[in-house]
Amino acid sequence: MIAEDAAQIITEQVGGADIDCVATLPEAMDALQRVPVPVALLMIEPRRPLMGHPLVSAARKRGLSVIVMTEADVPDEALDGKTLLGTRLPFTSQSLGTLISQVVRDRLPG
Repeated sequence: MIAEDAAQIITEQVGGADIDCVATLPEAMDALQRVPVPVALLMIEPRRPLMGHPLVSAARKRGLSVIVMTEADVPDEALDGKTLLGTRLPFTSQSLGTLISQVVRDRLPG
């Protein structure tokens, strides 16, 4: 349900946005190869550590931004403040909306 909420919020705030919701790492890796740049990858409560995470590494190689939303602390050493951003928020429609609004507002032109 969280992914569907995030997709709805994104499409409401970013006209013409295409959303690809996936549940497994192989699905995510496959989808990542199909998306054009620039895009942002939203990871909600990743199950693996971010340092060395194959999806984070693949996204960075393609020049994509990765936004991590988790109810736990995001390790500072994993975040670079540029391509890998993280925030500790509860999973609610309001917090997702706040996060997505901030990303849309702060993104680089283009």
